[in-house]
Amino acid sequence: MRLLQTSCVALLPTDVYYSWMHELAITEQILRMVNDRAAEAGAKAVTRVRLVVGAGQGYAGESIRMYFGMMSEGTLCEGAELEYEMNAGCEFYIDNIEVKT
Repeated sequence: MRLLQTSCVALLPTDVYYSWMHELAITEQILRMVNDRAAEAGAKAVTRVRLVVGAGQGYAGESIRMYFGMMSEGTLCEGAELEYEMNAGCEFYIDNIEVKT
């Protein structure tokens, strides 16, 4: 297995609160970015995705995890574990992606 460094790919600006963005929409964006990055790296599968989620963004990590599991079927992310670190800030980014090559 190999770890893809994402250079803290920011999904949203850290100083803006997007109350209109729902977990479903942000999960679609996460999946697209992770699948694209894994495909570019020639990965056979994604095994783990780690997010950093600031409480100020208003997202429920468990909802993102649920949508990720449902929406990843048929993609490189199918069966991947989604981990997230909640903190008190307003950031939201993909911290790293673990893949099988």
